[in-house]
Amino acid sequence: MPRGATLTYPFSETLLLIQRALTVVLSGHNAFYFATYRSHQGKRRLGAIVLTFINLAIGAESLAFGLLPWTARGGNTALTLGSRLVAASLSLAVAMAIAALIFRQRIRRR
Repeated sequence: MPRGATLTYPFSETLLLIQRALTVVLSGHNAFYFATYRSHQGKRRLGAIVLTFINLAIGAESLAFGLLPWTARGGNTALTLGSRLVAASLSLAVAMAIAALIFRQRIRRR
């Protein structure tokens, strides 16, 4: 018998896909924002480049692990659905926090 909580409801898989899709969209938005960021200060340009790559990595991770259960071995992976939901939530939280900061900055400029 597996240890830990397992979520077997069909909506849980849908929730995981929605989390991963939202993470990919937000990290793509963030990466585009930082890739097009213009500044005359070198440190800010370097920071924007680093944040671009961080957001690209978050998006790639969400894409890879979001599609993995449906492509590898017919949906059977070593990870429980609960652990995949927790991992997806952490990636989504980071992407949402960065996106919130970007939106706040855009609102302040108006």
